[in-house]
Amino acid sequence: MAKRYFLIRLVFVGFLCSLLSLGVLASYDADSVRLMPLVDFSGYVKSDFISDSRQNHSVREGMLLLYPMREVVDDNGNDINDVSNIQFIPIQTRLTARFTGTEILNARTTGLVEGEFFGTTDMTINSFRLRHASISMEWEAGLSVLMGQFWHPLFITGCFPGTASMNTGIPFNPFARSPQIELSYQLDNFRISAAAVSQIDFKSTGPLGADARYLSNSGMPELTAKLQYMSANGDLLSGIALSYKQLRPRLYDQSGSKVDELVPGGAVMGFTRYNSGLITLKMAGIIGQDMFHLTMLGGYAVRSDAGYSEINLFNQPLYYTPVSTFSTWGEFIYGKEWEFGV
Repeated sequence: MAKRYFLIRLVFVGFLCSLLSLGVLASYDADSVRLMPLVDFSGYVKSDFISDSRQNHSVREGMLLLYPMREVVDDNGNDINDVSNIQFIPIQTRLTARFTGTEILNARTTGLVEGEFFGTTDMTINSFRLRHASISMEWEAGLSVLMGQFWHPLFITGCFPGTASMNTGIPFNPFARSPQIELSYQLDNFRISAAAVSQIDFKSTGPLGADARYLSNSGMPELTAKLQYMSANGDLLSGIALSYKQLRPRLYDQSGSKVDELVPGGAVMGFTRYNSGLITLKMAGIIGQDMFHLTMLGGYAVRSDAGYSEINLFNQPLYYTPVSTFSTWGEFIYGKEWEFGV
């Protein structure tokens, strides 16, 4: 088991916070749009100083920890991956802009644009990347629409592991930000949502490696549904979430003939969070197929029981089996200003 130590964490919260507020008036048809936007800029400068006792699978120079590398023993019986390492890295420095005060079609409209210097791959580390870019419209009747890039619907913003590392519990808990259109309805303490989700940064894997084209070429977005209950005082949050997608790994076989092979995959997730005074309890579990795009274990393989001829394996229709994964986690936290957790 590898250990991670955060030696120093410097977070200048509030740097650029409320740097600029603007009030802008514009004349539009009063029955369709009333525009008086307020733009708040915020962000922070952050630098992490990290020491690891072992070599790990991670991204962005160890900033996002996944899991320790397996034991590899040399001829002398020494574990090659039993090597400590350090890293100083400020790439999570963030800039945020929030837009409020606008009404469109009698809906209260808000916008969010957020980025950081995390890059989109290890090769583009230190470059500025888009994190969130979304617009939300909410009507008094309880109906709301979210459009743009935001947390994947299976990442529950009100219930995820509060880890010391920024990885928020992956690969045991879903983690992804995705372009989407989500429709939600609030009825008393219940909220039901349905979304159509695409892929950009967090992608499915396949013959060409991680690529958004597998989902795009299927002709159908990932479909999700979620039911949440929150008590009136906010102490209890509980719910269930579902997702279904299909991928098209290839368009043609090695002979150049078109193929129509699809890889389906679904997931079911349950979650709950309870607060009582200084105590917070959280737990969640998810079972699903091919959850690679959620930064979890996943993928798929050609079925071995389909009676293929090894000579012409790739010149015939292929049948696939997705990797199924089940994970669960729980968390106990005590305190407010100082927190102790397991």
